[in-house]
Amino acid sequence: MPAADASGAENPGALFLICAGLVAAVALVLPGISVSYLLLMMDMYNTVIQSISRLYLPYLLPLGAGVLLGIILTTKLLERAMEKHPQQTYLLILGFVLGSLPELFPGFPVSVPQWLMCLFSLALGGGAIWLLSSQEA
Repeated sequence: MPAADASGAENPGALFLICAGLVAAVALVLPGISVSYLLLMMDMYNTVIQSISRLYLPYLLPLGAGVLLGIILTTKLLERAMEKHPQQTYLLILGFVLGSLPELFPGFPVSVPQWLMCLFSLALGGGAIWLLSSQEA
């Protein structure tokens, strides 16, 4: 990647940024995949954060174009996959979600107030789902 320009943000080229935006968009659409983690893997996280804080458009516009294009393409691909292979597509998405749980799970509560808060949150979330699903029917 080229050295930083006058704004302090690296500018690796529009085509690279569009492709990186496409990859980031997949993480936005599919659950269980972190955009931040993908940016870290592509060694772009710090540069993206700096570009956002400085509103450095030569970097952000191609990246944003790639993200928008990627969101459209990924949702179209998922829509077709759901039509032709619904079971396999659901299992793929479920795999992404289950695969991300070990990284997200903070552990079991250690005190009674924490257990009570967990049970309250579970009841509140279950009640919200039940209420919303009963309104659809």
